[in-house]
Amino acid sequence: MRLYDQLLLINYSPSVALNRIFALHKVNGPQAALIEAEKLKLENNHFYFMLLGELYKNIDNNKAKLNFQMAYALAKTQSEKQGIQEKIDGLN
Repeated sequence: MRLYDQLLLINYSPSVALNRIFALHKVNGPQAALIEAEKLKLENNHFYFMLLGELYKNIDNNKAKLNFQMAYALAKTQSEKQGIQEKIDGLN
């Protein structure tokens, strides 16, 4: 986690911030990761909503679905949309 923190201090990027949240999820669980993820507010980034969907998946399927739907709306390619749709379908 320290390396991600250092990298963010040196050169902030949304993808590094998202990867840090994913690592936090693996180390401290989804609750801790959700607290940090929601602080990012990357409203125009479909990867942000994909991560939120994954974090909510075993906590609140409705919130997971809403976040996956936001990711779908923001996704730029058909293959991204197809993968996201599979995530949505897997929740039902």
